[in-house]
Amino acid sequence: MSTGTGTTARSSALDMVRGLAVVLVLFRHVPPLDDSLPGWLHPFFNTLRCGGWVGVDLFFVLSGFLVSGLLFREWKKTGQLRAGRFLLRRAFKIYPGFYAMLAVTLLYRTLKHQPLPADRVLGEMLFVQNYLGRLWDHTWSLAVEEHFYLLLALGLAAAWRLSSDFSKVIARVPWIVAAGLVLCLGARLLTARDTTEMNALLMPTHLRVDSLLLGVLLSWGVFFHGWAEWLRGRQMLAWVGAGLLLAPAFIWPVEHTPALLTFGVTGFALAGALLVLTASSSTATLPPLAWVGRNSYAIYLWHVPAAVVLRKDILPSVAWPVLALAYVAVTLTAGYLATRLVELPMLRLRDRWFPSNAPVVV
Repeated sequence: MSTGTGTTARSSALDMVRGLAVVLVLFRHVPPLDDSLPGWLHPFFNTLRCGGWVGVDLFFVLSGFLVSGLLFREWKKTGQLRAGRFLLRRAFKIYPGFYAMLAVTLLYRTLKHQPLPADRVLGEMLFVQNYLGRLWDHTWSLAVEEHFYLLLALGLAAAWRLSSDFSKVIARVPWIVAAGLVLCLGARLLTARDTTEMNALLMPTHLRVDSLLLGVLLSWGVFFHGWAEWLRGRQMLAWVGAGLLLAPAFIWPVEHTPALLTFGVTGFALAGALLVLTASSSTATLPPLAWVGRNSYAIYLWHVPAAVVLRKDILPSVAWPVLALAYVAVTLTAGYLATRLVELPMLRLRDRWFPSNAPVVV
């Protein structure tokens, strides 16, 4: 583990999970293959493109784990839960990078004389992209996480204020999570009776929050019951279990497999939980993957704009290997620069103006 600035300590193992998630997402949006690639490589890239979307589920579980950990740690150290301060600190993390990307998007579309539908612009600005509309295909997941942050912080803070013994509320976390998992799966199954359209089942917050809730359960188990210590020596079993749970996404295309959109999402969330729990008990590191993880938020923000602009405006006629390499290079460069120029300066201001009450493993 390496220590970052301010009150934040980074876990290289958790950064590797972030890195794995973003690599999967990058493969999902890699430009479509053409005949310039040797035929024997097509199955490899097509398999990764087929299942890369589950990287979002890994992000969701990890976010639930880390964000609930912030609140649990604050309560353990101070006996308090300050939702306002928590949400303000999250705002410094999420909003600057996102609104910088959105500003560039609006400028780009204006210069290219491309339409800017009011509902989509408003959806992006208000973080309701998954309900109202969006300008980029990937920003819906940011809305899911933002809604979850609000519900979690306000819910726990309200329970803390109203309860005479908050430890009893904490003890009920597994039951609350179990109820959330059942309700989300039930809601997806009910929705699937009317439509099997992918976006309708994958994007609404009320259908996807179960992945984040599993992260909360992991955080509860790690911080209060020593789950990470219990897993030591059993990491390989967890990795195998996660691989088996994720395998269907790489075998069957989600667009034509309704089961992946209902029961499959639950399985992928469980796989993410196994990976995060394994990372929480590990000191292993793979520097390139950890580097991607450290820059993952900005990389995620910019990877779809990079793919679209390169394919349509800059390199519309080049062979696939050149386009794919340009996509990866531009995405990683943009993510690195956005992290250094926007995200980290804002986090330093955050830690100076609104310091955390306890060191946090991120």
